[in-house]
Amino acid sequence: MITVKGVLSRLTFQNPDNHYTVCKIQVPKIHEPITVVGHLAGVAQGETLTLEGKWISHPKYGDQFEAATYEVTLPATISGIRKYLGSGLIQGISKALANRIVDTFKENTLEIIENEPDKLQTIHGIGKAKQNLIEKAWNKHHAVRRVMQFLQDNQVGALHAGPILKTYGSDALNILKTDPYLLAKDIQGFGFQTADTILARNLAPFFIG
Repeated sequence: MITVKGVLSRLTFQNPDNHYTVCKIQVPKIHEPITVVGHLAGVAQGETLTLEGKWISHPKYGDQFEAATYEVTLPATISGIRKYLGSGLIQGISKALANRIVDTFKENTLEIIENEPDKLQTIHGIGKAKQNLIEKAWNKHHAVRRVMQFLQDNQVGALHAGPILKTYGSDALNILKTDPYLLAKDIQGFGFQTADTILARNLAPFFIG
């Protein structure tokens, strides 16, 4: 497979049920953004994507990169974080508030939101209620990405991501890790053999040594 890495510059289309996505990726040293298609759950403008797949030719839309797997890298620079948070991706964070947050926490901004959200209350305009709203919105968005990454790591088809997230919501990752057989019962096409594989892969570390 071919590997492509670039920044997601525009989401053209995304099916909310199965997360089939059409987007534009800006790749270094290529002037025009390339068109990428595939099941890309939990991606957003401003994120860096590392995609593996193949080039295909669409009779109407021309050359496209069809992604089989992908990894998301959140922005690490102050300017990148400022653009990412100010995009409206996370409910409760306006562009002006994003600027105040980034001015305070600099390169550590996303780590603070992820791991120490209580510190957001040191920012003018963020009380406990606003912090809870931001924390909930952040976890909702990134829960999708975490589920997708888990499925890829366990070699489970991306098509399962949509039904899993629709069925279990924020509990999806926990159920995948602790009781994958429940998915085999509840979701059509998710077989017991797949559940066996997931359970074996995630229990293996406990039996080493």
